[in-house]
Amino acid sequence: MTRVVVHGGGRMAREVAGSIERRGATLLAVVSRSRPDWLDEHAYFPTLEAVSESPDLLIDFTLPGGTAQAADWCRARLVPLVSGTTGLTDGDEKALASAAELVPVLWAPNL
Repeated sequence: MTRVVVHGGGRMAREVAGSIERRGATLLAVVSRSRPDWLDEHAYFPTLEAVSESPDLLIDFTLPGGTAQAADWCRARLVPLVSGTTGLTDGDEKALASAAELVPVLWAPNL
């Protein structure tokens, strides 16, 4: 079973988290600065560094800046990354390109 970490706490992160288990995968954790109101029994962490289990995939729906953190985290742990974050900075895009040297990366703004 595919284990997924969702990085973000907004509307799109909620939709993604809700669809993960309906599709036969496991929501391993949600990572967001503050615990989302919509999150029920699933694990919550305020930072990616606090996630101890390695997922099969990280899905990023954060703000610019958060995507670079996600890309660096995925590169270091060899975890594939999907990001739908818009408005990325040059630093975010460079971090995605760096991660893509080692792991599969899909970035689709307005996903």
